[in-house]
Amino acid sequence: MARLHGGTIMATKILWRVETKDGCGIFASEILDHFDFYNGDDKNYPSMMTDMGVQYSESTRSACIDVNQLKHWFSKKAVIDWLSAHKAVIVLYECPEEFVIEGRTQVLFTHRRARMLETLPIALLPIL
Repeated sequence: MARLHGGTIMATKILWRVETKDGCGIFASEILDHFDFYNGDDKNYPSMMTDMGVQYSESTRSACIDVNQLKHWFSKKAVIDWLSAHKAVIVLYECPEEFVIEGRTQVLFTHRRARMLETLPIALLPIL
């Protein structure tokens, strides 16, 4: 995707992220604490350091590059139902490519450089 910015065409990426109603990331919040979410499976659900060799910082957020990657992380009905009950949402962001680091299972992006496009109920994830 490309967008005109200050007379320059800039390549951008659309990113998919699950957040709490106050904008906090799901794994930074305590919403999923009672689920054994990772179950020690660092191959399928790696940390940022394992997946991309970078650390999460205050200016960055994690997300997914597409809906299929998001479904990989949030595929269990019990998890989706729990997130829905706790008012979690799917948020789509547009971010310039130069501020996105892609890993195998997730991306890291500079939040202040991204623009929120849309918010969707998490309950829609299975049908997207």
